[in-house]
Amino acid sequence: MDAQTTSSQQQQQQGSASVSLPFIDIKDSPIFRSKVGELERTSAALSNRTRKLLQGASQYCQALDDAFQASLKFSDCIESCSGGNGMDGRGGDDDVGLQLGGPVLHRFVQSLKEMSSFLELLRTQVELIICDGLGSRSDRLYEAIRNGEKRLQQKTSEYDAVRSKHLGHHGKRLGQKNSTTKQEVVIQARVEADEARFDLAKALVKAQGDYKFEVIEAVANVMQSQVKYFEHGHAVAQGLLPYIDESLKYVEALKEDSKAKMDKLDELIEYERTCSREHDLKVSRAEEERLKTEYGLDDGDAEIGAEKKSSRNLASELEALIQQTRVSGNALVTILKQGYLLKRSSTMRNKWQRRFFVLDSTGMLYYYSTKSEGINVGDLIRKSGANQHPHTTVNLLTAAVKPGLPEDEKPVPYAFRIVSPEREYYLQAEDEIDASSWIETLQGVIVCLLSGAFQSTDVKRPEVNASPIRPTHSRDMSGDMSALMANFNLMDEKQDARRREGPDVILAQVPGNDACADCRARKPEWGSINLGSLHCIECSGIHRKLGVHVSKIRSLTLDTRVWDDYLVSLFQVLGNDFVNSIWEANVDESMKPQPSSPASVKESYIIDKYVKRTFVEARSGDGSWNDDLWEGIRNNDILTCYRALVHSEGVPKSPMQPAKILATNIGSKFEEHEDFMPTALHFACCCGSGLVVVFLLVSGKYSIDAQDGSGRTPLMYALYFDKPEIAKILLTHGSSSKIVDFEGFTPFTWLKKKCPRSMQCASDPDLLKDLMN
Repeated sequence: MDAQTTSSQQQQQQGSASVSLPFIDIKDSPIFRSKVGELERTSAALSNRTRKLLQGASQYCQALDDAFQASLKFSDCIESCSGGNGMDGRGGDDDVGLQLGGPVLHRFVQSLKEMSSFLELLRTQVELIICDGLGSRSDRLYEAIRNGEKRLQQKTSEYDAVRSKHLGHHGKRLGQKNSTTKQEVVIQARVEADEARFDLAKALVKAQGDYKFEVIEAVANVMQSQVKYFEHGHAVAQGLLPYIDESLKYVEALKEDSKAKMDKLDELIEYERTCSREHDLKVSRAEEERLKTEYGLDDGDAEIGAEKKSSRNLASELEALIQQTRVSGNALVTILKQGYLLKRSSTMRNKWQRRFFVLDSTGMLYYYSTKSEGINVGDLIRKSGANQHPHTTVNLLTAAVKPGLPEDEKPVPYAFRIVSPEREYYLQAEDEIDASSWIETLQGVIVCLLSGAFQSTDVKRPEVNASPIRPTHSRDMSGDMSALMANFNLMDEKQDARRREGPDVILAQVPGNDACADCRARKPEWGSINLGSLHCIECSGIHRKLGVHVSKIRSLTLDTRVWDDYLVSLFQVLGNDFVNSIWEANVDESMKPQPSSPASVKESYIIDKYVKRTFVEARSGDGSWNDDLWEGIRNNDILTCYRALVHSEGVPKSPMQPAKILATNIGSKFEEHEDFMPTALHFACCCGSGLVVVFLLVSGKYSIDAQDGSGRTPLMYALYFDKPEIAKILLTHGSSSKIVDFEGFTPFTWLKKKCPRSMQCASDPDLLKDLMN
């Protein structure tokens, strides 16, 4: 029997000589177990390498998905630039979209999106072939080996126990009567142990083979997908070549058009220079004539005759234009006179402020505020754009124009005043010619109104804060108003564009905002609204740990509702460069952490910078930061205010004398105690701008409902000094309309009974509604 078995084994070995197996035989022996251990270690190594391949494939899929999303976002940006909405399948058909070559750009958008779909297809194939397919098969192979090992160990243990019991090693042996049954149990246990050994051998051999060919097959299939991706992309790119050539030709045409416009603008500038020189010549001649008259050297009769003739011509022209407006029912409105004048404020400072005045053929005189002290260009555009409303003055039908100021006041050159039962306006021109022209035109309009050439009841007059009626034509005497309105429209477009872009895009253009204020990481997307600086995501997390009393962090892309126009404008004024010039005045560049620095290094530096204030430069020179703060508010100088707040650490105390004047002016009780003195926020509501008020609010140093010695809040100050814009800002930021001062007035009753000169606040329906709620 042994000879026959040996012969059979030799025949099997000869028949399978062409196949190499890892086992010489599969009998349970030390050699077999050693070989099993070796195969298990090899399988584990193959499994580990396959797992690393799966991790790499997963990262590659994520990179492909990021590239897909970025490509889609880029194509959406091009589509938005061309004026398309991505829904109608066309390029932009608006004027701006057509100027930017909307249809051609739309073709580029389609190609980019098609290429993006190839990226997504490639990602899907890599995910299916390697991450899902190879990963699941690898898991099954590994699980089969583990289960085989457990089963072999279990069945071998059972066989050893049954055999030992059969041989009498544990307890008594069974008698001859039960020996047959016992032998069958032993045989069954041995067979099960053998089958478990066979299964493990098959699992190990299968894993050895499958790991090899499945990895190679998966990678080869992925590379085939890569080849198809590049083939498809190449085909799309080839189809773009005609459109690229067309675009470049269009670019050349645009360059020529831009050059033609610049030449036209140069002609317009030269014309304006000529007009300015002629005006200066007239001013010089007027001064010369004044001197001749003063010393009795002039020929007055000829000049008087010319002036009378000129006045008659002007009166006739004014009457005709006013009559034309009345007949057309306000459809044709002409600007009779426009230009800059200095207007004396009605506040306690009597400050002269430059305003743009417009007198039109409806008989309305209104002006625009164009204050620019302490405000950057972006904020000036915003103020003169959609949020800038004309201010009406007085009813010229019941007004009189008088040269100079009242006799009891110090004379001011080129000044005149408009007197009416409502109020008086004190105005000043830049020279004698301009002053005479304004006086003569205003008096001519008043004469026309009184003579009945214009019936006010027949014409719908512009309401307070309503947009002015656009002129239909211009006159030499007043210039062309269309240029002014074009500027306003352009500002509106810029305002709308800014809202579409988002704060992250807008603020990235501010000097220093392209990098984190702390570690210089590129493209920071988090802002500290009380520090006025931008930070990367890691540094912003450290800022959050410091607490909101140190830094209030908000996302530029996620917390979009926080970033209103005022806050964005404030960050445009500041910027990382300026903020760091204060907080890092004594920092050597080598001390600053890098983007790759450990988090602990960054945290230590940020604590030194903002909590310990290690790098803030000490004040040099006389004076105090409290005085600087109030002076900055008075001049609408955000940078000075910021510097003063940083250096003063806590809440700056109010300077005694200005605070006393402010409280006295509004009729409040003044006490020399900081808890009952007007704060800088009170002062900003009197003399500052909306931007300064927002800056003080977001700084977190002032209570929005702080009360002075008579219990009056900043909101009451804004109402008293007729600042509807500031009042609305305070209400938006949570100022209470129910708070009561020591005399029992709420802000609404305060406005009605104690603020008779606050005409703009009293006539603002939105403000009144908020005050009554």
